[in-house]
Amino acid sequence: MPNFLMAILMVIFVPIIEELVFRGILINRLSVTFKTKTAVIISSILFGVLHTDPLSATLFGVVMAMIYIQTQKLIIPIICHCLNNLAAYVFIIVESMTDDTPTSDAIVAFQDSWLIGLFSIITLMILSLIYLKRGRLYNKLYA
Repeated sequence: MPNFLMAILMVIFVPIIEELVFRGILINRLSVTFKTKTAVIISSILFGVLHTDPLSATLFGVVMAMIYIQTQKLIIPIICHCLNNLAAYVFIIVESMTDDTPTSDAIVAFQDSWLIGLFSIITLMILSLIYLKRGRLYNKLYA
């Protein structure tokens, strides 16, 4: 049961709350005082500081901010964030099953792996660009 609750928190609730706070509130509030680029950088750095791998999380925050600014819809970065956390959670579960490692140790090992974070960011950027350029959203925004 604790693993199920952790999965729900990590995959659904945390991404929603983080996107609401860092993209929905912070970027909009900071954009009143600063340029949008500065607001993105500040909110992304703050997002990164709250994670165990600040560099990857900051870059992830920038990507989510770019998606939010391009689409003007918070649901898209929320979905991307949920999918990112789902991939992370699956990795953690698989690692804990194969190595007989407790899930908590697998989480720490995963969070310490900057390479996985970088891979997630690059994958999300590519998928987001494909979606924006070829998807229905592109037609609505630019057609």
